Amino acid sequence: MTPSVRKNLVRRKLARGETVLGPNLQIPSPELIEMFGLAGFDFVMLDGEHGDTTPHLSPLILACDAAGVTSIVRVPSHDRGWILPALDLGAGGLQVPMVETEEQARALVHEAKFPPLGGRGLSIVPRAARYSFNNPNRYRRDANRELLLIVQIETRRGVENAEAIARVPGIDQVFIGPADLGQSYGHPPGPVPEETARIIDDLVIRLAPIKPISVPVLTTQEVARWHRLGVRSFLTSSIIPLRRTFIDLHAMLRAGLGREATAGGKRRRSGR
Repeated sequence: MTPSVRKNLVRRKLARGETVLGPNLQIPSPELIEMFGLAGFDFVMLDGEHGDTTPHLSPLILACDAAGVTSIVRVPSHDRGWILPALDLGAGGLQVPMVETEEQARALVHEAKFPPLGGRGLSIVPRAARYSFNNPNRYRRDANRELLLIVQIETRRGVENAEAIARVPGIDQVFIGPADLGQSYGHPPGPVPEETARIIDDLVIRLAPIKPISVPVLTTQEVARWHRLGVRSFLTSSIIPLRRTFIDLHAMLRAGLGREATAGGKRRRSGR
């Protein structure tokens, strides 16, 4: 019998205590998603908050399914108009920014999960429901079981209410956002400063016994630090590695030009 919804492999790995890794995708490219799958990543975050994925969710989610990676859609707000379309297209996860209170978390569960957990709007014909090829009662039950509802804690107020947010039934994972978190505390932007990292440390220690925790990372040291404290889901960048690769490639190719490359660099610096 055809499963009523696609199995969420990331959710299953986390339930077994395994660690998952995935990139954040701001560029709407199915080909990049295919490469992420070939590279061995577990999920792709389709970024509708800081990226251009929202108008292209249908082909991007299809690409994730074809590549064998879980699609996690980061919506730009708590609005139902962003949440329901992503779910009906078959997203494996929904990630919501700027969650600061238990009440906000409960409202998100209401929009994202079917009864008895929530009050998600029901249609039995979208892709998530296998175009009505399956029993609608099985669909509702299995959709609640498979969907990862992820809330972002990234403000001082969110930190104060973190345990209450994490304990809400139907919230499946907590993501800690360093950039906005540091900004909320007045820390400098850029690579995660130590004062922000210490707040993340404390949050992980408090929340890991309640729900799986996810953090963004760029270095081996960051992975090791937070994995030791209990983090099992790591988000990384796709843009920054691409930028570094093309800068290095350009420099390597120009090095073959010898004196011409040096002279060209001097002319650019002098403005001639």
